[in-house]
Amino acid sequence: MRMPISIDFFVRYKKMIEQADCVLLHHPFPLGFLAALLFGKNKPIFIFYHSDIVRQKIAGALSRPLLQRVFSRAKAIFVTSKNLCRYSEVLKPYQSKCVVTPLWIQVEQFEAGDFEDSTKLIRRKYGSPLILGVGRLVYYKGFSYLIRSMKSLSAHLLIIGSGPLKKELTALIKELKIEDRVKIIDPVENLAPYYHACDIFAFPSTEPSEAFGLVQLEAMTCAKPIVNTLLASGVPEVSIDRKTGLTVDPKNTQALTVALHALLSNQDVAIRLGKQGNERAKKFEKKKTLARIKETMEKYL
Repeated sequence: MRMPISIDFFVRYKKMIEQADCVLLHHPFPLGFLAALLFGKNKPIFIFYHSDIVRQKIAGALSRPLLQRVFSRAKAIFVTSKNLCRYSEVLKPYQSKCVVTPLWIQVEQFEAGDFEDSTKLIRRKYGSPLILGVGRLVYYKGFSYLIRSMKSLSAHLLIIGSGPLKKELTALIKELKIEDRVKIIDPVENLAPYYHACDIFAFPSTEPSEAFGLVQLEAMTCAKPIVNTLLASGVPEVSIDRKTGLTVDPKNTQALTVALHALLSNQDVAIRLGKQGNERAKKFEKKKTLARIKETMEKYL
C-alpha cells in the first residue's frame, strides 16, 4: 500500500469540507480516513470499499484502528461485490452498513463503432486464434501462469500492459521458446478493437487484491468468453462459470490450459458463452450503479 504524505492535502480537505454536505471516502486510502477524523466531524461519511489490504500486512494492521473508527461513523459502505462483503475480515463487523454496488461500464463505448478493419489488422499482426490478457504486469495478475499455459496450446497470446514484471515475463516467454506466438505490448489508447479481435479473454489473477476485474466486463460487452479464476473477490461474480466463460483455480497452469483448450476447440460453446456474457454486461451499466449509490446517500442527506 503506497500512500502519499501531503500537508497540503489536509489544508485543502479542511477548506473543502466546510462547503460539503457529506464525505465519500475510497478505501484503501488511509490519509483520507485520517482527514475525515480530524475535520468535518458533523458531516455524514460514506465509504467506497474497493479492496482489502492484502499484501502489505504490517501496514494493514497499523492502519486498522484508524479505519475502524471511520467505519463506525460511516452511514453506508459501498462494496463492489458480494464476495468481498462475505470474505473481508475488515467488513465483518459492519455487514449491516454494506451495500453491494458493482463497478460499472459504459456499454456503448465497446459496442458502438465499426471495428472490422482494425480487428483484421490486429489478428494479422498477432495471429489467430487469439487469446487476450489486459492488466498491469504485477504479481497478482497471474500472467506467468497464462504464459506457461501457452506451451501446450495451438494459439496466440497478446498481453497488453506495463509494470515491474515485464522483464521477467519477457524472459519467461523466451525460456519457453514461444516468442513467435506470445507478445507483450504497452497499454493502448483504445482497447475496444483488441477485445473484438480476440477469440478468448483470459483473466488469470491469483490474489484477492484483484477485487473485481473491470476488463472482464469490457471483453464481455464485445461478446467474448472469459477464462477467469475462483478468487474470494468479485472476479468470479463478474464472469460466471459455464454461463459467460470458464472459471478455474488460481495459480493452476494446467487448469488454465484445459479451460482455454476447451473454448478454442469448441467454437459453438465459445460463441454461446460470449453472447451470454454480452447480455450480462448490460446489467453493469453506469446509470444503474450510480442510481443505487444516489438512493442510499439520499437517505442520510
